[in-house]
Amino acid sequence: MKKTLLFLFILVNTNLVLSQTFNYNGINYQVIDPTNFYVRVGTNPSFSGVANIPETVNYSSQNYTVKEIGYEAFRGCSGLTSVTIPNSVTYINSYAFHTCTGLTAITIPNSVTILGIASFYGCTGLTTLNIPSSITTIDDFAFVGCTGLTSLSFPSPGPSINYCTFSGCTGLTSLNLTSSVGASSFSGCTGLASVTINTPG
Repeated sequence: MKKTLLFLFILVNTNLVLSQTFNYNGINYQVIDPTNFYVRVGTNPSFSGVANIPETVNYSSQNYTVKEIGYEAFRGCSGLTSVTIPNSVTYINSYAFHTCTGLTAITIPNSVTILGIASFYGCTGLTTLNIPSSITTIDDFAFVGCTGLTSLSFPSPGPSINYCTFSGCTGLTSLNLTSSVGASSFSGCTGLASVTINTPG
């Protein structure tokens, strides 16, 4: 009985910690691993201006490492103009920057491995994008409708590009790819004049 009560106490307290959201320098964060002191960027509705995300944030006198940009973290924040992502982040979740139409610049660090579903969908203000060599997967719809995107740089070997990833990016004029390309990855890219695909082998 005592062991059962102790287990329930630990479980409840762990869930309480995991559900905790706090604000640090104007940005919301959520605890995702209380043992290793990891957090993700939480939801920030109506955020505007520059988002400077540090590697570590302080909460209740404890330093936490920022590991993820969370699900829908800045979705619909048309006033967001630029983002600094630290080298501690490994995952940019689905819809993280969905329809952030005012976002004109973002540097993805060489620690990120996955760009989630529709993570930058409709970011019409983006003009250039450098994909770091750490990225293994660019998920479905990640950059759909990024009409301002004119320059796109991939590493070699490049990441797996999934379904409709760059669909509707009408500003792209040329591509040099070294990775697998999913169905409709570049559908509706009416400005594309040349595409070179160099598959490893």
